[in-house]
Amino acid sequence: MREVYAKNEDFVYRNIAGETILVPIRNEIKKLHSIYSLNETACFIWQKLDGKKTIAEIVRVLESEYEIVKSSLESDIKEFIERLKEIGALQCLSQMPKMLKSCDWQKVKSFFEEEVKKVTLNARHLHNTVHRKGGKLVF
Repeated sequence: MREVYAKNEDFVYRNIAGETILVPIRNEIKKLHSIYSLNETACFIWQKLDGKKTIAEIVRVLESEYEIVKSSLESDIKEFIERLKEIGALQCLSQMPKMLKSCDWQKVKSFFEEEVKKVTLNARHLHNTVHRKGGKLVF
Protein backbone atom coordinates (compact mmCIF):
# COMPACT_ATOMS: atom_id res chain seq x y z
CA MET A 1 0.00 0.00 0.00
CA ARG A 2 3.06 2.26 -0.21
CA GLU A 3 2.74 2.59 -3.96
CA VAL A 4 2.40 6.04 -5.46
CA TYR A 5 0.57 6.40 -8.77
CA ALA A 6 0.23 9.27 -11.20
CA LYS A 7 -2.35 9.76 -13.91
CA ASN A 8 -1.33 9.27 -17.50
CA GLU A 9 -1.63 12.65 -19.26
CA ASP A 10 -3.18 10.83 -22.22
CA PHE A 11 -6.39 10.47 -20.18
CA VAL A 12 -8.81 13.19 -19.15
CA TYR A 13 -11.82 13.01 -16.90
CA ARG A 14 -14.90 15.14 -17.11
CA ASN A 15 -18.17 15.41 -15.25
CA ILE A 16 -20.94 15.54 -17.84
CA ALA A 17 -24.59 15.67 -16.81
CA GLY A 18 -23.80 14.22 -13.39
CA GLU A 19 -21.71 11.37 -14.76
CA THR A 20 -17.93 11.26 -14.52
CA ILE A 21 -16.12 9.81 -17.50
CA LEU A 22 -12.49 8.96 -18.20
CA VAL A 23 -11.40 9.32 -21.82
CA PRO A 24 -8.11 8.47 -23.56
CA ILE A 25 -7.18 11.46 -25.72
CA ARG A 26 -3.86 10.57 -27.36
CA ASN A 27 -4.03 6.93 -28.17
CA GLU A 28 -4.19 4.79 -31.23
CA ILE A 29 -7.31 5.52 -33.28
CA LYS A 30 -8.71 2.05 -32.63
CA LYS A 31 -8.63 2.68 -28.87
CA LEU A 32 -10.39 6.05 -28.95
CA HIS A 33 -13.78 4.38 -28.67
CA SER A 34 -12.99 3.53 -25.04
CA ILE A 35 -14.78 5.78 -22.60
CA TYR A 36 -14.86 4.74 -18.96
CA SER A 37 -17.59 5.74 -16.54
CA LEU A 38 -16.53 6.32 -12.92
CA ASN A 39 -18.83 6.08 -9.93
CA GLU A 40 -18.54 8.58 -7.08
CA THR A 41 -15.91 6.56 -5.17
CA ALA A 42 -13.85 5.83 -8.28
CA CYS A 43 -13.91 9.53 -9.17
CA PHE A 44 -12.77 10.41 -5.64
CA ILE A 45 -9.86 7.95 -5.92
CA TRP A 46 -8.95 9.20 -9.41
CA GLN A 47 -8.72 12.75 -8.10
CA LYS A 48 -6.41 11.63 -5.26
CA LEU A 49 -3.99 9.82 -7.59
CA ASP A 50 -1.71 12.84 -7.87
CA GLY A 51 1.73 11.23 -7.95
CA LYS A 52 2.35 12.21 -4.32
CA LYS A 53 -0.10 10.33 -2.12
CA THR A 54 0.45 6.65 -1.37
CA ILE A 55 -2.41 4.21 -1.69
CA ALA A 56 -2.41 3.91 2.12
CA GLU A 57 -2.97 7.67 2.42
CA ILE A 58 -5.83 7.50 -0.05
CA VAL A 59 -7.35 4.61 1.94
CA ARG A 60 -7.20 6.74 5.13
CA VAL A 61 -8.90 9.66 3.38
CA LEU A 62 -11.61 7.36 2.04
CA GLU A 63 -12.12 5.80 5.47
CA SER A 64 -12.77 9.20 6.96
CA GLU A 65 -14.99 10.29 4.05
CA TYR A 66 -17.05 7.10 3.66
CA GLU A 67 -18.03 4.49 6.22
CA ILE A 68 -16.35 1.48 4.64
CA VAL A 69 -14.49 -1.42 6.28
CA LYS A 70 -10.75 -0.92 5.70
CA SER A 71 -10.05 -4.45 4.40
CA SER A 72 -12.85 -4.18 1.86
CA LEU A 73 -11.70 -0.71 0.89
CA GLU A 74 -8.11 -1.82 0.32
CA SER A 75 -9.11 -4.72 -1.93
CA ASP A 76 -11.53 -2.52 -3.90
CA ILE A 77 -8.85 0.15 -4.42
CA LYS A 78 -6.30 -2.46 -5.51
CA GLU A 79 -8.79 -3.83 -8.03
CA PHE A 80 -9.59 -0.34 -9.33
CA ILE A 81 -5.87 0.52 -9.60
CA GLU A 82 -5.24 -2.70 -11.55
CA ARG A 83 -8.03 -1.83 -13.99
CA LEU A 84 -6.58 1.66 -14.47
CA LYS A 85 -3.13 0.18 -15.07
CA GLU A 86 -4.57 -2.29 -17.62
CA ILE A 87 -6.01 0.54 -19.71
CA GLY A 88 -2.82 2.59 -19.35
CA ALA A 89 -4.39 5.38 -17.28
CA LEU A 90 -1.83 5.13 -14.45
CA GLN A 91 1.86 4.75 -13.93
CA CYS A 92 3.45 3.60 -10.68
CA LEU A 93 5.95 6.22 -9.57
CA SER A 94 7.16 4.30 -6.54
CA GLN A 95 8.82 1.80 -8.89
CA MET A 96 10.78 4.51 -10.68
CA PRO A 97 14.23 5.63 -9.53
CA LYS A 98 14.11 8.79 -7.39
CA MET A 99 15.94 10.81 -10.02
CA LEU A 100 13.20 10.09 -12.55
CA LYS A 101 10.40 10.95 -10.10
CA SER A 102 11.74 14.44 -9.51
CA CYS A 103 12.38 15.08 -13.19
CA ASP A 104 10.40 17.83 -14.91
CA TRP A 105 8.99 15.69 -17.70
CA GLN A 106 7.44 18.65 -19.49
CA LYS A 107 10.91 20.19 -19.92
CA VAL A 108 12.37 16.87 -21.06
CA LYS A 109 9.56 16.45 -23.58
CA SER A 110 10.00 20.02 -24.87
CA PHE A 111 13.76 19.52 -25.21
CA PHE A 112 13.35 16.36 -27.29
CA GLU A 113 10.59 17.88 -29.40
CA GLU A 114 12.95 20.77 -30.27
CA GLU A 115 15.77 18.34 -31.07
CA VAL A 116 13.47 16.33 -33.35
CA LYS A 117 12.49 19.56 -35.15
CA LYS A 118 16.17 20.42 -35.68
CA VAL A 119 16.96 16.97 -37.05
CA THR A 120 13.90 17.12 -39.32
CA LEU A 121 14.91 20.55 -40.64
CA ASN A 122 18.49 19.37 -41.23
CA ALA A 123 17.22 16.28 -43.04
CA ARG A 124 14.97 18.40 -45.27
CA HIS A 125 17.85 20.78 -46.00
CA LEU A 126 20.13 17.85 -46.87
CA HIS A 127 17.42 16.34 -49.07
CA ASN A 128 16.94 19.64 -50.95
CA THR A 129 20.70 20.14 -51.31
CA VAL A 130 21.19 16.66 -52.77
CA HIS A 131 18.37 17.19 -55.27
CA ARG A 132 19.80 20.56 -56.40
CA LYS A 133 23.20 18.97 -57.04
CA GLY A 134 21.81 16.38 -59.43
CA GLY A 135 21.24 13.56 -56.97
CA LYS A 136 24.86 13.32 -55.84
CA LEU A 137 25.85 13.90 -52.26
CA VAL A 138 27.81 17.10 -52.80
CA PHE A 139 28.06 19.75 -50.11
